[in-house]
Amino acid sequence: MIERWSDHEIIKVYQKAKLGVMESDIFRHCILYDKGGYYFDISKGTQVSLRSLHSKSTEALISNEPVECIIPPHNDLFKKLNYPHNNFLTWGLGFKRNHPIPKMMIEAISNDYKHYLGKIFSRPKLAVLSLTATGQFTKMVRDYILNNECDDNQLIQSGIYFNGKGIFSMKGCRVRHHLVPSYADLKEISVL
Repeated sequence: MIERWSDHEIIKVYQKAKLGVMESDIFRHCILYDKGGYYFDISKGTQVSLRSLHSKSTEALISNEPVECIIPPHNDLFKKLNYPHNNFLTWGLGFKRNHPIPKMMIEAISNDYKHYLGKIFSRPKLAVLSLTATGQFTKMVRDYILNNECDDNQLIQSGIYFNGKGIFSMKGCRVRHHLVPSYADLKEISVL
């Protein structure tokens, strides 16, 4: 992060993050922008090869959660989104190098983090989701699709949990919470 992003505001957010989950959120978007490729949380996976979910010309592979977003999309997006009422997930995704969506996430986090500095959140998980994860990502994907022409091959919206082939909780993954408590269980703390 320091080598590649030291001249960008995102490094300040990364360094101020009080939760490891935020650091990994920021890192995933930076590394995907810089290098391209796939990212999956350590506890997630798919039942099929990732390459089977897209073609060689695909530039972005994203998927939705079965969770509805409380903010509806722009009217012009209802026909462009496979699941217009659902959040896009961030636990598994893929992008070609220098794709605009990870860059949009980096810029959005950098622009919004000041609103979170020093603020105590009764449910910090919601602050994380809205700044560095699902909420922000859903907004950026919607903005990208709204403002760019992309065919179904360039940006693959691979349904809910990768068309049912995603694994939300890999066998044995809960062991990690015996060592480090889940950020979802924290209360009344600042995230930055």
